[in-house]
Amino acid sequence: MSQFRVFCEKTGYILNKGKTAESLTVDRIDAALGYSATNIQALTQTDNGRKSHVDRKLASWKPTGSIDPPDEGDPF
Repeated sequence: MSQFRVFCEKTGYILNKGKTAESLTVDRIDAALGYSATNIQALTQTDNGRKSHVDRKLASWKPTGSIDPPDEGDPF
């Protein structure tokens, strides 16, 4: 519980949580892992929705033909 308290103090989560687009949510950095102090971040509702959309797209991505898979390294 104290780790969550530290998270709340560092991010302002308790003061800024809610249901508006700019309200904070608790997001798992790696959706394949559980909620833990090392795998959570505070994101706005808007950013969390965007991240969720991208995560779903990447999870359903399947290589076809000669197209290279997405590179997680340097984009240039």
